[in-house]
Amino acid sequence: MDINIYKSELKNMSEEDRRKRIKNQWELVTGKQLGPLTGYSSIDLQWLKHYSEETIDKMSNFEVKDESMYETLYKYASKHLEDVAFEYLGVKCTYRQLLYNIDKMANALAASNIKENDIVIIGLPNMPEARYLIYACSKIGAIANPIMPTTSELDFEAILKNTNSKHLFLMEGLVEKYSKLLEEYNISRENVVEISPIRTSAGILKIASRIKSKGKISEYDNYLQKGIGTTAKLVERKSDDIALIEQTGGTTAYTTKGVSITNGNVYASNFQLLNSELNFSSGDTLLDILLPSISYGASHEHLTLTNGIKNYMIPTLVKRDILEKISKFKPNHIMMGPIHLEFITADKKNRNWSFLKNAVTGGDSMSIGLEREVNERLKKNKANIEVEQGYGMSECFGAAVCNHNDFIKEGSLGIPHILTTIGIFKYDEEKDDYTTDEEVRTGNEGEICVSSPTVMKEYLNNSEETSLVLKQHSDGKVWLHTGDIGYIDKDGYLYITDRIKDLIFRNGFKVSPKKVNKILQDKIGYMIEDSVVIGVPDDTERNVPVFFYKLKKEYEEYESKLEEELQSIYQSGILSEVEIPKASVMLEEIPRTGARKINKKEIKKNYLENIKNQKQLRRIM
Repeated sequence: MDINIYKSELKNMSEEDRRKRIKNQWELVTGKQLGPLTGYSSIDLQWLKHYSEETIDKMSNFEVKDESMYETLYKYASKHLEDVAFEYLGVKCTYRQLLYNIDKMANALAASNIKENDIVIIGLPNMPEARYLIYACSKIGAIANPIMPTTSELDFEAILKNTNSKHLFLMEGLVEKYSKLLEEYNISRENVVEISPIRTSAGILKIASRIKSKGKISEYDNYLQKGIGTTAKLVERKSDDIALIEQTGGTTAYTTKGVSITNGNVYASNFQLLNSELNFSSGDTLLDILLPSISYGASHEHLTLTNGIKNYMIPTLVKRDILEKISKFKPNHIMMGPIHLEFITADKKNRNWSFLKNAVTGGDSMSIGLEREVNERLKKNKANIEVEQGYGMSECFGAAVCNHNDFIKEGSLGIPHILTTIGIFKYDEEKDDYTTDEEVRTGNEGEICVSSPTVMKEYLNNSEETSLVLKQHSDGKVWLHTGDIGYIDKDGYLYITDRIKDLIFRNGFKVSPKKVNKILQDKIGYMIEDSVVIGVPDDTERNVPVFFYKLKKEYEEYESKLEEELQSIYQSGILSEVEIPKASVMLEEIPRTGARKINKKEIKKNYLENIKNQKQLRRIM
């Protein structure tokens, strides 16, 4: 049968037939039923053979519910009031205390006249107050917008403009950083609450907090007093209502975009993380080193809180100390980035990590060499697991694909979660809109696309950008076009081979080279004829942005002046710390391809060769 006709039939399939088809495909790929496959992964779903029949039945019967994040949490927490939900800086918080703190904040938000669909900006690290705020917003029907505490002033202004938010909760020190913008956008200081990361703490940190406050009540506690005498009512929300806004840079926009995550997205994510045979169980523990402003972190934080998996919350950026934290807290689960894996492989201590059930890495690709080294170290550390690489993005609320301990294939990103379909589609990189609806056969390279109930609703107030990544195909499904190039093998494992987009992953943080280059061009464009920002490998930060430029003829003698201008830009705060290029390089010419596109591969190759030659020269000298 012609593949387009087949997809057209799928488009018109009833819900009951869709359920039957899932079971039928499972029987086909497991050999329980004889019959041909089409050779197209989005139809064959060959990864289903790795799941049990029980899991397939759950998948077939899944329905999105009109249930908010708060309602999902309350449903579990109200039955386990004395269980510990999380531990933070020596303080244990039970579910009873968690609900109490959420309700107190919800009362204060309601008393502050925050209404349904109002957006509340939360610029906090991984700390309890961020959790209270997210679920308090959910209870009253407001929308939480967690942002990274390292957000640049340029991005912060874009967020203020896009959300029209007048209520902000910021980490201590950020009010001063953003003071001019807060004034410019007429945001009352009364509605901006500054919070210390050690407000919730025990022992010496608690003493330090009291000394620092000099006995004064904190802004957070003062804000809570607004809620005295007010009882916030639960606002019923629909599955299509927005629950969270997660910021992402991407490469199609000059600045940050707001990813609109619905209640249905969160509900579906929670369901598939719990039921995709990832070995999560009530009573487990997780070392939580991720931020709520990253979908990868937010999705797992919701999973753990709503399923009785105790969190050990860490507010600081974890690097080499990952080793001691794993040994200290003895978590069953740990979600990391490749940079943490490098610290694990470099570790020479003999450790007992037999308690680990999952060690997952995401946010950037992992080489086969690193994968093997990590697995060898885990084995030496008595962990009866292998590292599990996954793949996802903010636009599908975290992970869409992951290796599982019972089925790991070296070098792959794993198989799709149970509610997720991955398709590989032909692309045309010479077009501004490179996407197509032409699926390639299993094993062939193309653009990785995602269809799932976890895929975002839209980019907030940005229909143009939304239309570039969300496309309705001939099968009737809306597909998220990731901009990544890869393929799916005959067993359903996904591999990434290249990027149409050139995102740089610096210490696990995404940097948009297009955005950085645009900002620099806006500031020093009068001096340069051409420029590009490219990600290059780095010994300490994995990948870093490097700024390559060609001076205009009349400025060829002013290289030192340009470097001074660059330093002034970097110190201004317009770029976040991770966005600042590690180096700037003047070129006589910016090489281009036959299609007149900048030849980034050639620039990168020449740069790395020069670096290598310089290192060799230093060794000789």
